[in-house]
Amino acid sequence: NGTMQGIIYKINQVSLRFLNSVGGYIGTDENNLEPINQRDESLSSTTPTPLFTGFDNYTVPQNDDQHPTIFFRQLDPMPVTIMSITSVIEPGDGL
Repeated sequence: NGTMQGIIYKINQVSLRFLNSVGGYIGTDENNLEPINQRDESLSSTTPTPLFTGFDNYTVPQNDDQHPTIFFRQLDPMPVTIMSITSVIEPGDGL
């Protein structure tokens, strides 16, 4: 009980709060990114993707890194505003 400072932990999930955004990529580093799909599959391919405002949750792949990170990148010419990133964490193994 108390502070998490100095404790090795795992990030299990992150919640990103977007404002008027489309797409992007998320992962644990720049070499392990997955696309964020905010497009409604019911829209026709000729309909532009509407801007998204709200929360999206992502499960983080587990690794043995003692300093877990979340990496976000926008590679496409689309707007992205991240209002917040909230993580669900737990102490690492053996602690």
